[in-house]
Amino acid sequence: AASDPKSSSSSSSDSDDDEEKKPVNGVTGPGSAVSSSSASSSNNNNSNNNSNNATAPAPPAAAVVQAAIKQQQQLASQNKQQQPQNQQQQQKQQQQQQPQKQQQQQQEQEQRQQQKQPEQQQRAKQAKNTSSRPGPARKKPKTTDVRGSRIFPGDEDGPFELNLDALQGRWRHSHPNLGMLTVRGESVKFDSGLPYEVKEMPGGQLDMAGWQASKEKSTPEAIVWIKDQFICSWFLEEDLERADEEGLDSKNIIDGKRGRARVNYRALDRQMQDEEDRQTRNVYSDASSDDDRRPSRGREAMETVSPKELAESNSKQAAKASDLLQKWLLSTATARHDEILKRKGKLSTRLPVELQGAGRKLLEKEFRLYELKLSFRVQETVVIVDAAARQRFAERNKEPWQSAWKELLSRPPPVEAAPSTAPRKRKLRRVVDSDEEAEAEAQAASSDAPAASEAQASPDAPPAAQEDQLSLEAGVQQGIEAAKARLESPQLAAEAKSRDEEVL
Repeated sequence: AASDPKSSSSSSSDSDDDEEKKPVNGVTGPGSAVSSSSASSSNNNNSNNNSNNATAPAPPAAAVVQAAIKQQQQLASQNKQQQPQNQQQQQKQQQQQQPQKQQQQQQEQEQRQQQKQPEQQQRAKQAKNTSSRPGPARKKPKTTDVRGSRIFPGDEDGPFELNLDALQGRWRHSHPNLGMLTVRGESVKFDSGLPYEVKEMPGGQLDMAGWQASKEKSTPEAIVWIKDQFICSWFLEEDLERADEEGLDSKNIIDGKRGRARVNYRALDRQMQDEEDRQTRNVYSDASSDDDRRPSRGREAMETVSPKELAESNSKQAAKASDLLQKWLLSTATARHDEILKRKGKLSTRLPVELQGAGRKLLEKEFRLYELKLSFRVQETVVIVDAAARQRFAERNKEPWQSAWKELLSRPPPVEAAPSTAPRKRKLRRVVDSDEEAEAEAQAASSDAPAASEAQASPDAPPAAQEDQLSLEAGVQQGIEAAKARLESPQLAAEAKSRDEEVL
């Protein structure tokens, strides 16, 4: 019975050792070793106690499990406390290693430059020798790259140095809304008008409004800017120093408002007249000569109008239209036109004048104050006037308007024709074909004569009607005399008989 608890205690201690040797939550380290040693010491003490107290009962399995869990929690808390200390140590080591890496890079760059110097000297000597030899002219080798740093052929892959000289030029921003920008010296100006300044810090770092240029990520064609967690880029579009290399004259580049050159208009007018005279000279004619061999050379009457003649004709036509328009406006100073305005709201007329170009502008300028409506058409000009425009014309031309009003009032009213004195329609005279028709015509004329004499005798007839009656009477008498003369002439009688015989 005494041996059984010993065996159980030994087996439990072995199981506890196996559990404690396992990593807690996947964490291994010095803490695990400490826990294992502490666990082993505790197991030894337990074994001694068990050996001394063989008669004591064995501890339960649940208590053992709880003790193991507590130990695991203590180990996890210790590991958490040690992690930030380890991270700080790693950061310090990295910071100490960075200056060493930079020194190594600088040393490597210096070694490369020293190795390239003899090669560059040899190339320069070769270039001098080739230039001294006689032969066709050769282009000079390109000694500057797109950023302006000194290089030689075959050395385009050299290290890129980010400085103010590398930023000079035209750039395109990665953000499409910002567009293009230009860097000149330390000033940066966007095409939208935003001005900035680039500052070179003591360590060689470039700073602009809180943005810093990244030397590691930048290239000659793209400059990368970083600010906190944001990144943007500039892409090279054009180098400002490339204009002279490509043979462009910097004077031809416009950097502001374009200046307007002075023009001598007198000399230009004289030149235009000379060209017109030259066109009218030595014109070949389409008509052939007498021999029908060659076309005769001479001057033709060309219907060309000079600018002076055109201006004179326009001014004359405008003056004519203005005179007619003023006369018509003065003629509207009557009560009858007032009634028309009340009924229709406007007065209109057509002036038999054709205006073109400058003539139209002259007429519009002259009558602009009255606010007339002018419509220019072929061979005529339509004028429309409302009551307000007519009133403005009357106010600005008081004396002519009043005189025209008085003159129109003094005129007698137009005479209306009476219905009894309406003019009679006249028939066309016809040739008398026979003696019977001539006698009938003479009788009709004699019957019309008393009516004419009665009309002449009436005293109430107006003077215009009396004149018409006299003219009718004279015409009737002439017709009677002509009919008598035809009857008496033997030739007409013979012709009439021959016609009758032919008809029969």
